[in-house]
Amino acid sequence: MASLRYAVTGGRFLSVRVRAASEARLSTLRAFRLNAFFYQISHRGYAFQLFWPGHPWWANVSLPMLMNLLGLFGALFVRAIMDTRALSPRTDRLFVVFGYVLFPLAAALSPVLPARLCLQTTYALLIAFATIVIIHAVSALWKGNRFALFFLAGAGGFAVFTVIGTLTAFGRLPLYFFTEWSTELGFLWLVFSASAGMIDRMKALTDELRASRSEQDRNIELLTRANQELAATNEELNAAMEELNATNEEFEAQNAELITAQNELKQSEEKYRSLVENINEVIYSIDASGSLTYLSPAFEKMTGFTPAEIGDRNFSSLIHPEDVENIITRFGELIHGVIKPSVYRIITKTGGYRWITSISRPIFHRGEFAGANGILTDIHEKKEAEDRVLQEKTFATTIIDTLPGIFFVLAGDNTLLRWKGRLGGDEAFGYSPAEVRTMSALEMV
Repeated sequence: MASLRYAVTGGRFLSVRVRAASEARLSTLRAFRLNAFFYQISHRGYAFQLFWPGHPWWANVSLPMLMNLLGLFGALFVRAIMDTRALSPRTDRLFVVFGYVLFPLAAALSPVLPARLCLQTTYALLIAFATIVIIHAVSALWKGNRFALFFLAGAGGFAVFTVIGTLTAFGRLPLYFFTEWSTELGFLWLVFSASAGMIDRMKALTDELRASRSEQDRNIELLTRANQELAATNEELNAAMEELNATNEEFEAQNAELITAQNELKQSEEKYRSLVENINEVIYSIDASGSLTYLSPAFEKMTGFTPAEIGDRNFSSLIHPEDVENIITRFGELIHGVIKPSVYRIITKTGGYRWITSISRPIFHRGEFAGANGILTDIHEKKEAEDRVLQEKTFATTIIDTLPGIFFVLAGDNTLLRWKGRLGGDEAFGYSPAEVRTMSALEMV
């Protein structure tokens, strides 16, 4: 259907294009003929007698100027009639240079250059242009261009008449009407041949246009039939659409149930994700070899490493070297289903270590150990506080044990809580620490 519409539109466009191309070629040919007429009457001296008598300067200037204008319109006409822009882009560029640059420039310089130099330049340009045109015409004729045949016939006739005129000028041929007006006859033959070629070209374009219109009429007929078939198809389609709508209602009901289930699942997933991402503990998963398969975002807060930076590294690579052996032992127990909490140090992004505790639950697949899920809890501050208390206690005990004399701690009821000291080498006068704690201070007096 779309191709038929394009064909109809293309036929209309072709009609407009053919008319525009024909008008352009006819306008160029008319300009060439008019310029050839003025050139001939100037060449024969009639223009000086009839149009500008008493102006010898202009009579000398007009001849090379008209010759260059003749070359200009000739270049434009050959370019248009032989369609060099589409068929021979390289030659077309040469014709553009001659038609839009060289010939107009030479015509514009005719009033200011010496007449001899101007004529020499003009003849050189015309000879070069004629050579290129003949070469292109022969090539185009070889490729099947119909107008090239008419153009070569015109150029050949013009060359014959030019030779006759030249021989007459040198006295080789007698002077009578045919030899005297041989140059004009050559131009007439060239114009006649070009006109005949133009007529043939227009006839070919007319035939092409007629064929295009016939094709357009056929396409319109096919388009009408296609529209009728489309109308019938639309009726069938409407009936099918009614059935489809009924089926679609059932699907929509099922889809609504599915959407509800998906929303509930999504809410559950969001709830789980929010829980995992916001708790301080780190949730992790490892495979049977101990390589990490999942780390929750809280791991970055704990160690400074993002889960992406850790990747699938083995969990043992993150543990303090002194704790690795103990964790490997626990991992072996986990493979056999033994669940115990572990306390160890894990590396941070700054290069330090933090104390954590972990608890893991094994995963078995068909009776084989497949990995484990677990939770990491940061106990670094708690562990450091316990270590500081132990250090303080050890330090105080060391000081008390090394003090000279007697050291004691007395409770509010005068009961001795602690007695430590030496006098004359006797340890607390012979009382043991247990005996001291059962005595009052008055009993020691």
